[in-house]
Amino acid sequence: DSSLVSATSFLNVNLNIDNVTFSECQTYYGVLFNWVCDNANGHPDIFKATLKMKNTRFFNNQTVLLSLFNLWKDPIDAIIENCIFDNNYLNVPNEWGPTVGIIDVSNANLSMINSDFINNNIVNPAGTLILSSTSPSGLTAPLATYFNSINNLFYNNHPRVFNRTINDIPNYTSCNAVFTHSFLEEGISSINSTSIDTLIYEDNFEIEPGFLSGEFPYRLASNSPLVDVGLNQIPNYIFPESDYFGRPRIINNCVDIGANEYNPNVASDLVVLESKTDLRNYPNPFNPSTVISFNLDKQQVVDLKIYNVKGQLVKDLISKKLLAGHINARWDGEDNNKKRVSTGIYFYKLKLADKLITKKMLLLK
Repeated sequence: DSSLVSATSFLNVNLNIDNVTFSECQTYYGVLFNWVCDNANGHPDIFKATLKMKNTRFFNNQTVLLSLFNLWKDPIDAIIENCIFDNNYLNVPNEWGPTVGIIDVSNANLSMINSDFINNNIVNPAGTLILSSTSPSGLTAPLATYFNSINNLFYNNHPRVFNRTINDIPNYTSCNAVFTHSFLEEGISSINSTSIDTLIYEDNFEIEPGFLSGEFPYRLASNSPLVDVGLNQIPNYIFPESDYFGRPRIINNCVDIGANEYNPNVASDLVVLESKTDLRNYPNPFNPSTVISFNLDKQQVVDLKIYNVKGQLVKDLISKKLLAGHINARWDGEDNNKKRVSTGIYFYKLKLADKLITKKMLLLK
């Protein structure tokens, strides 16, 4: 009924969250990740806090995911990059008021870069994905805050993308918002701009994104209009070397929209073919292990191997003659040297006498 992670009264704190997965979390009156900066231990004039979140996924949660709430002089500076927010659901009680956000910021500067918001739903009709609210009572001077959306993908979400609420007029916090090189399914209409002091909306996309069928999380196909059209130079920002799944982020000086970077040179020899062998793995995504199963219609030599996204061999699972029937092979997430592999997409390749089949699976940690 409260927060999974809660922090208050920090003074000059830099908080980094990297490679974390939040799933199946549920609170009624709480927030999954709650950061409240109140009196700065009695030194509001020197208070400063920053938050950097990257390579993190929030999925299948039923709560407010992230709340940044600052009571004092300087706004929190927060950046979210290479993150995925998908299939989260929020049914807020009436006591919370008319508007609530899956991400709720008050007196904070928030920049979101190359992240995905997909299949999120808020029951409250005034709900929103990202809520920016004004200064709380007692703030002696209004703050100037901003929200930046750059290279993000917003797809199949029920609430608005961005909403702005104003309280404590006339001493309220101003807010400037920038949406650029982002995919917004409903365009500018998904932004409540009436309470935004300055809104810049340019070079965004509203056309069909072009996902690969059967992919989860969503990944761009080679002919997607969102490939190579991201903003590749952002002032005072250095792009990470890789995307959420560990693939190179910048290819030929180009950046895609969203958390997943399309790379035509990755695992190009791993061609996915349809087959009656019913090749699959469960669970998928998985942690720490998964079972790969398939059917054999006759006795034959079977070769089953695991590859990473670079096409490099990770694990030999089967290399021998097997009898006809249903086959199960467990992979425990270790390579041939018995070392745990990192989070990301992996390919399992089944080679039989008359066919070669490759499919994908996702290891989460």
